[in-house]
Amino acid sequence: MPPPRTGSIEKRKRADGSTYYRARIRLADGTRARVDVPEKYSTPAGGKAADERAELYAAAVQEREDERGELLSKANATRRRSREGTCDVWHDRYLAFCTEQAMSTVKDKRYRWSAWLSPTVGAEAPGDVTRDDIENIRDALDDASRTYSRDGPEDGRIAPKTTQNIWSELTVSFGEMCGSKRRDLRVIQTDPTNGVQPPERRAAKTKCYPYPSELLAVVSCEGIPLDWREVHVVAAYAYARPGELRVLEWSDIDLDDQRIRITKAWDYENERVKATKTHESRDIPIETTLLPLLAVMRERASGKGLVLPVLSTANDDKAAIMMRRHFELAGCKRPRLTAQNNAEPRLRFRSRRDAGITWSIIRGDDIVKVHRRAGHKLIATTQCYIVEAENKGASFGTPFPELSEALVPRGGSGQGLGQVTGHVSKLSISLRNHVPKEGLESAA
Repeated sequence: MPPPRTGSIEKRKRADGSTYYRARIRLADGTRARVDVPEKYSTPAGGKAADERAELYAAAVQEREDERGELLSKANATRRRSREGTCDVWHDRYLAFCTEQAMSTVKDKRYRWSAWLSPTVGAEAPGDVTRDDIENIRDALDDASRTYSRDGPEDGRIAPKTTQNIWSELTVSFGEMCGSKRRDLRVIQTDPTNGVQPPERRAAKTKCYPYPSELLAVVSCEGIPLDWREVHVVAAYAYARPGELRVLEWSDIDLDDQRIRITKAWDYENERVKATKTHESRDIPIETTLLPLLAVMRERASGKGLVLPVLSTANDDKAAIMMRRHFELAGCKRPRLTAQNNAEPRLRFRSRRDAGITWSIIRGDDIVKVHRRAGHKLIATTQCYIVEAENKGASFGTPFPELSEALVPRGGSGQGLGQVTGHVSKLSISLRNHVPKEGLESAA
């Protein structure tokens, strides 16, 4: 049986010539760790010399290490960090991979990690992150969002939606560490986020969307530039995402077949064309009340270029400001359009998309068809609009109304409109009442 380990000491000198002692502690794996002896335990006292007191301290540290293995755990963590890198190093490699995949959220992912996750786990090796670390992050997010107020958020407070985004970044990152398609990103066997309850969820905000009656007021207001009035109509009637409308071209619109093909979107952060949010293309049936306007617009553009070129002059924030200004000019004063608090966001550009989806549900369109046309990944997302449809007020109006002469003159406007009108007539479709619903979506 080997003799008990008692630790040993080394007598050393500092640069200024003063003496100090260092304890050599044997670890359970046979290696040694060195621990400086505090000065108060390495000076003569109680009839014992400095080296005798230092040896007593070394023996106490050795006994503690034999019982708890704290120095060995720390040494192993250091070795893992040297071998695997830290979570911060891994996340930098992960972001490089996301950049290669042309993800538009890289900037947001970097902020969420550096601001909220790195302070807790960034300096740790991936294999050293524990469930307690994950729960500490969760608790910090709960504290930061619990007292959030749009009227005046305190320093360090974040909106509930931001809380969920940060938590998603945490769980997705450790999921990638454990099971990424990229083998070089797989560095752990067990995901420490599994089974940990997420941050508290607060009630979802109700969506703010314009009524058809308000649309007609806006498109009839001559104080609003014509190209922006056309944007309002196309955005609502096609209910495509803002980035998809930004790069929509006339080659994507088939007036004869009455459909709009969505194949790409604009990446506002990196200023380039990217895939759609779900990385899938889709067809949107053209509302028959929209056909005349599209015909006029196509004839004016000679069927070439962007459908809504004015969107190239405004980012998402500027488009939202313009939209709110236009509603003010049109005299639309419904309080819900300007409300902004913890439960209700104010009007923004994508509210036109929310409007079109909600109008479709109010009209009675099949929820599965609306789901496909809207390009939602989950049908549960589409079902959220059912609540909005139930909340419509008395001034709502008729979904997808026929446009006024201020936008589309009656009696036709050139060859393009004549072709469309003739085509609709041949199919015996009423421009006022009928919307094609069959044959334009891919099979489920």
